Amino acid sequence: MSRHLAAGSLAGGVLAACLMVRSLVQVTIALGQQIPVIPGLFSLWHVRNPGAAFGLFAAAPAGFRIPFLIGVAILALVVVTGMYLRQGHESRSLRFGLATLAGGAAANLLERVLTGEVVDYLDLYVGRYHWPTFNLADIAINVGVGLLLLDAWRGRRSPV
Repeated sequence: MSRHLAAGSLAGGVLAACLMVRSLVQVTIALGQQIPVIPGLFSLWHVRNPGAAFGLFAAAPAGFRIPFLIGVAILALVVVTGMYLRQGHESRSLRFGLATLAGGAAANLLERVLTGEVVDYLDLYVGRYHWPTFNLADIAINVGVGLLLLDAWRGRRSPV
């Protein structure tokens, strides 16, 4: 399998998995419902996030927030694609990192274009201290960034 086909398949697979899990959450967990999985540590909690990571821009007017966040996501995908075209042949961790990041970013972008917000459902907490609720696309984005940092740490190049 060619490198490009593998990277494209990974990005498409991440996108598809994110959209399938989101759909599953929407049809099986009522909006606002929280289902403890590991009491005191992890639950599934169906919430809508109109903002970005950690709820940034959630309170901004929708007329600004939605186009701004869509524009940022499109810009991120353009940068990721440019990095792939320029350096994607150099290492597996870079290719997989960019593909994973692209799949997650595309999933959140598509959801935001269609609904103006994203569905979050993974809730980590200890007692009353909660990490902001997130989704599979957010995990993919962070794994992708981690792989880019690993690639840079190995001394190949700067991640940007």
